[in-house]
Amino acid sequence: MCLLDDGRVFSWGQAEFGALGHGKMKDQAGQPRLVEAISEADATCIACGTFHSMVATAEGQLWAFGWGEFGQLGIGSRTSQALPQRIERIGGKKVRTVACGYFHSMAICVNYKPPPKMTKEQLRDMYNKEMDQMKKDKKKGADKGSRSKRGGNTRAGAADRRENMRASQRASMQARKARTQARTAGGASRASGSQSQSIQFKDWKPSWTPKPEDEVRSCYTWGDGEHGQLGHGDAYTSEYCKRTIKGGPAIQQQAKMRELTTLTTPRMVEALYGLRVVAMSAKGQHSMCVTEKGEMYTWGCGAFGRLGHGTEENTTVPTVVEALAKERIISISAGQHHSAAISSRNEVFTWGKGEMGALGQGEANMEPCLVPRRIGLLSRRGCCRVECSASATIVCTERGTVYSWGYNQGGRLGLGDDNVDDKVVAPMLMRHLDGAEIRQICVGEAHNLALTDYYCSDQVPERVDQGGASLSDQFVTQANTKSGCCVVM
Repeated sequence: MCLLDDGRVFSWGQAEFGALGHGKMKDQAGQPRLVEAISEADATCIACGTFHSMVATAEGQLWAFGWGEFGQLGIGSRTSQALPQRIERIGGKKVRTVACGYFHSMAICVNYKPPPKMTKEQLRDMYNKEMDQMKKDKKKGADKGSRSKRGGNTRAGAADRRENMRASQRASMQARKARTQARTAGGASRASGSQSQSIQFKDWKPSWTPKPEDEVRSCYTWGDGEHGQLGHGDAYTSEYCKRTIKGGPAIQQQAKMRELTTLTTPRMVEALYGLRVVAMSAKGQHSMCVTEKGEMYTWGCGAFGRLGHGTEENTTVPTVVEALAKERIISISAGQHHSAAISSRNEVFTWGKGEMGALGQGEANMEPCLVPRRIGLLSRRGCCRVECSASATIVCTERGTVYSWGYNQGGRLGLGDDNVDDKVVAPMLMRHLDGAEIRQICVGEAHNLALTDYYCSDQVPERVDQGGASLSDQFVTQANTKSGCCVVM
């Protein structure tokens, strides 16, 4: 799925349960196809899970489609949707960012603090300042009008006259409104100027423009919470729900467990309230997020040490990764059994399951890593973005070069066919992308995508809009449209 700079969303591939959003439960598209149901929604963010997709718009709305068996669509039911459905139950907040795991979803929402309460004296001072400014603007408009008359029929003079006319019209309309209010309230046209001013003050309302520091961010999660990946404490976890399930056939117990561990509507993660969360990631059965200060939180399934807390125990609430407490994290990514992060010093850290070389720590470090460990080979490379798949990791640098490692079956790492094993245990440069300044990378289960601004090398794979790349190729870069692609998922 890709998002164009004009807000339109395209999807392609083979999908079940309506994950492409084209109105069919089972669908296959060999080329990018417009998701027509939200073509006018002005999308700003997209995310893809295993069989479901999410789209956030400029107005803060959130749309979901695809498989809904675990409630990951957030529409209040466990039904699948072949067309985008708007998520209504998010508290009226505006959605900024969205992420999808295998069977759960996450969103960062924003609202603003209410304007501060002011005394009557403060309101009157603000009112007087606003009235004085209006008088100055009126006088300035009159001066411009007189100068434009002396300036003749020049373009500048005509513009000044139009501005003067608009200012005069606004002033006359305001004066007419004030006189009408004075007559209605006082019942007499002989009301003094001070009385008229007092009546205007009663009807006047201060304008308040929220500042960035007035923004309140909150993180919402929904879907499958069996391992605590929703971050709501013990609620929706399998360990907690087992206590409420009594005897009966195994099939009924399993169905009851599925119902109890499923959250079908977005719910705010209370542990993150008040923190300015700027990025988040979800892939398998765990979740990650980063705050504005660079603090990284992880929660969910702790098998193989994927949470980075030094143990393999599950964590049901967002918890700071103490091993990286001294680092300012700028990029994170959750894989199926491992995780990765990049610090402000451009250092790459990985942890979790390293059986297929997904950690990039070499042959000597193939065992699970319970705490983040730095990849020395990528030091001073300017790494700035990281993406994790089920058993592979890809990193992009500030110069647009790309490194990949992990499970390479089918050439999914993009390293070519020359003497490259199916298991790459250390970072390797993707030389086939030399000459392409990569803007974004995206990983799937068995294929990868790279988004670039332009091409300057014959070695770069052919583009979709030139008819060169098919669905089975590893590189998909731009949809068949005149607009530029700005996000791929």
